[in-house]
Amino acid sequence: MVVFIPVNMQQKLGPRDKDTSPQPHPDPNLITIGKVIKAFGLKGQVMVESLTEFPDRFAPNSAVLIRGRRYTISKSRSNRGRWTLKLEGIDHLDEARKLRGELLQIEASDLRPLPLGEYYRFQILGLEVVTPSGEALGQVTDILQTGANDVYVVTGTGKERLVPALPDVIREVDLGAGKMVVELPEGLP
Repeated sequence: MVVFIPVNMQQKLGPRDKDTSPQPHPDPNLITIGKVIKAFGLKGQVMVESLTEFPDRFAPNSAVLIRGRRYTISKSRSNRGRWTLKLEGIDHLDEARKLRGELLQIEASDLRPLPLGEYYRFQILGLEVVTPSGEALGQVTDILQTGANDVYVVTGTGKERLVPALPDVIREVDLGAGKMVVELPEGLP
């Protein structure tokens, strides 16, 4: 079974994520876990849109990177899918306003290991897709979340294919080789 956890905004985002703009200078060693929506209150708090399935990333004493600078979260609270955070060193409304639109990131080395057969979205996006016989179908350019199962958008050879992320279809994912082997269902062009 293949499961995806949206943690990286440098690629397309999940259904809860509103902004799909690319990161200005994507660094493969940094993983985006949130985005500052606005300043909140007079004491330098910020409202953050979560882009991670691990809410404890925003727990007090957790560290995040903003523009490469490390901040420690001193206080946090969840409110309807968003987080209000107090970052150490940001003590005034004007300082918090300057962070609007900035990404909260962690280092890739801080990613949690997933069970066998589960992958982060950013690991799947960009994989080359081939059939068991080696026929190149293209590259995974997007992941659609349909409710029942994810669907990979595979773009290449002049066309776009929608490939369901099901165990009968996805035969192999080799992150080291950057490829995915798929057995296309009958009737799927």
